[in-house]
Amino acid sequence: MRVVLADDEPIIVMNLKEVLEDSGYEIVGTASNGFAAIDLCKEYHPDILIIDIRMPGLDGLQTAKFVHEGGYVDTIVIESAFDDEEFVQKAGKYGVSAFMVKPIDSKTLVSTLKVATARSKELSSLRSEVVEVNKNMETRKKIERAKGLIMDKLRLSEQEAYNYIRGISKENNISMEFVAEILLSCQLDENDDRR
Repeated sequence: MRVVLADDEPIIVMNLKEVLEDSGYEIVGTASNGFAAIDLCKEYHPDILIIDIRMPGLDGLQTAKFVHEGGYVDTIVIESAFDDEEFVQKAGKYGVSAFMVKPIDSKTLVSTLKVATARSKELSSLRSEVVEVNKNMETRKKIERAKGLIMDKLRLSEQEAYNYIRGISKENNISMEFVAEILLSCQLDENDDRR
């Protein structure tokens, strides 16, 4: 697993780096502020970003939000000297997978990273499924609208209209969704011409 460490305290970075490297993690970069952390995440697309919540310039939460929304890192772990409920709530909204309170011992760090990466993978898989379901629903809606158009224009039954679209799809080796888009587009153009 590739890791970016971001903390403005060099001794903490050094300790975390040692523990992680001893546990088989690859540290691809270290940063002392949020801007540098973002730059490293954009460049390396690490598996994990471990970031202090309070740093000069851009804080850990703002950085987490940016790299999460940009898709630059899979798993974000926030570290803080304070167990602040408000920060924890915000962290969850910004794609943070784990929140650790300093001082962090090596066993806790490694086990937290394992759980956080597993959670991130699970959430990523669920997001992909949601995107796929939404895409399938949009495809079905297009086909249904095109089917209604064909039923109306050619006076066909629902099954006949479906078979008509499917026939064009097979004959031209294109998706039914694309056939539906073409039919709907032509209908819109025809309506525009009548105005």
